[in-house]
Amino acid sequence: MKLRIYLLAFLALGLFSRCAVTIPAQDRIPPTFLFEITSGLPGGVLRITSEDDLSNKILHLQRNSLYRFRFSGSDAGGLAALMMRVDWPTDFMELSIDRDEYVIASDGANFRELVWQGRRSDPRSGYLIAGQLNTIIYNQSYAVVDAEWELTASDFGGASGSANSTTKTLRVGLVDDTQELGLLDISD
Repeated sequence: MKLRIYLLAFLALGLFSRCAVTIPAQDRIPPTFLFEITSGLPGGVLRITSEDDLSNKILHLQRNSLYRFRFSGSDAGGLAALMMRVDWPTDFMELSIDRDEYVIASDGANFRELVWQGRRSDPRSGYLIAGQLNTIIYNQSYAVVDAEWELTASDFGGASGSANSTTKTLRVGLVDDTQELGLLDISD
C-alpha cells in the first residue's frame, strides 16, 4: 500500500511538472522545493522542504555508497530556475536526466552547480530533477568530512516584478560505517 502511495505521488509530480501556467502580473509568493534521498538511508526516504530549518542539522552519507535523489520545485506563477550547488570534489555525482534539460553552470575541482532554467515563453508550474549521488572519492587524500549543498528555487516574479527565490543550505558529511547516517541534529 505504501509503495502504491509513493508511486502515485511521483506520477502526480511528473504530471504537475509539465503543467503550463500563465505568469501573473505580480507574484510576491516565493517558490517551494522538495529534496529527497530515495535510497540508501536507513529509515527510508529522507525529505527536506523549503520550509525546514536546517541551521542545526547535518546530513551524514556513507563513503563509497550510491544514493538516488529527487529535487523538485514549484510555483503557481511559473518556476524560473532550479539550482543545486554541491561543494566538494565532483567525481561523486552522476545525474540521470538528459543534458538538454539542465546546464552545469560551474564545474570546478571542488564544486558542481547544476541549473535548470525555465522559459518565460513557456512557463511551467514545476520541475523535477532526478539523479544519483556517488560518494566514492577516488583521491583518498581528500579528507572530506563536511561540505555544503545549496538548494534554490526561483520564480519569474510576475510579468513586471522582481524574481522571488527560496534558498536553503544543507551541511553534508561523508562518514565511515561506524557513524550514524541520515539527517542529524548538530549538538552545540
